[in-house]
Amino acid sequence: MLLQQDYDRAIRCFENVKGSVSLEARAHVYHGRILTSKELHEEALVYYEKALKLDPENIDALLYRGDILVIKELHEEALVYYEKALKLDPENIDALLHRGDILVIKELHEEALVCYEKALKLDSENEWANVHRTRILDLKRSETRTRGDS
Repeated sequence: MLLQQDYDRAIRCFENVKGSVSLEARAHVYHGRILTSKELHEEALVYYEKALKLDPENIDALLYRGDILVIKELHEEALVYYEKALKLDPENIDALLHRGDILVIKELHEEALVCYEKALKLDSENEWANVHRTRILDLKRSETRTRGDS
């Protein structure tokens, strides 16, 4: 259903899931992902929050909620969700990358570099981490040269 972009049918299926808290939380996350795919971000946030109320340690809900907050340019709030995800799973590459991206926006390059380097230790071929790590190192070299010329 999702691959065929039959989102409305998929939503109806998820609405029928009852019982297991974990299963119901996952259904809310999937429902949120569908709404996100349809660019219905406010509605998606509601479902990620429902998932987190049922399962506060649902890493997917934390990450996806953070992603929506980034889209809304609420970087400080998004950072909170990525950091919660990292407390639960310190080796979550997505959380590391997203946290690093926000730290770059905040111009906290040293902290961002730590995130990208940790992601690269976990996945040495991660292109996103490698590109952003290289940019930060280039920026640091440029700043060092500029200070040396003064």
